[in-house]
Order: sequence, then C-alpha cells, then structure tokens
Amino acid sequence: MNFRDETLWAIEESEHKEQDVLFVGSRDGRYRISIEKFKELANFEYNDGFGGQEIASDLIVYFKDKTYLYRREYDGSEWWEYLRPLNYSENDEYKSFSRLKAEIGWETVAEINEGKQGEGE
Repeated sequence: MNFRDETLWAIEESEHKEQDVLFVGSRDGRYRISIEKFKELANFEYNDGFGGQEIASDLIVYFKDKTYLYRREYDGSEWWEYLRPLNYSENDEYKSFSRLKAEIGWETVAEINEGKQGEGE
C-alpha cells in the first residue's frame, strides 16, 4: 500500500480536501508538518496487512474544523479512521440506564439495557 495515496483517499472519504488540513503530526500536537511536506515524506509502500505496525501509532491528520483522521490497528493491520468530536449538552434528551455488562459480548448500551428499565427511568 502506498501511504501517501492511502492518506489522500482517507482525506477525500472524510469529505475534506487537502487545503482543509491544518497539520499532519502527533496526536498531542507537539510534532507537526504541512500536508505538502507529508506528501513528500509519505510516498512509500508499506504492508498494511497483518504483522507489525509500521506507521507511527499516534499519527493524525488534523483538519481546520477540529475533526481528524487517526491511525487504527488490529493485529498489525493498519488504517485511517475519521473522528468527529462529540457534541453533547445538558439539555439533550436522553435515557438513563442501569446495566453495563453484556450477556453475550459486543453489545451496545442500548442492547444491554433494552427492556431492562422500569417505567419513568
């Protein structure tokens, strides 16, 4: 996989353009380069399949709208994932819940608590 091409595709998939990128760098923001410099550095092939992770694990593409792409990894398989900041307020409508533990695994809060709450909760 060409890392530059993969990243440019991920930027496009996130509905952004290169000019929307504020920086590419570390997740803590201490290391930063421009998208132009990134494209120079990232023009290489790497194995995005199973094995050891080859790309810096804290690398992000940070957009001017405060959203970002970050690296995900499972058993050495690597990819970009897009993250929008969560935006909640105290005035949102919500449901209370009383259970956290899944019975069969991989269940959401809603699935764990569906039908388990009493009226008025």
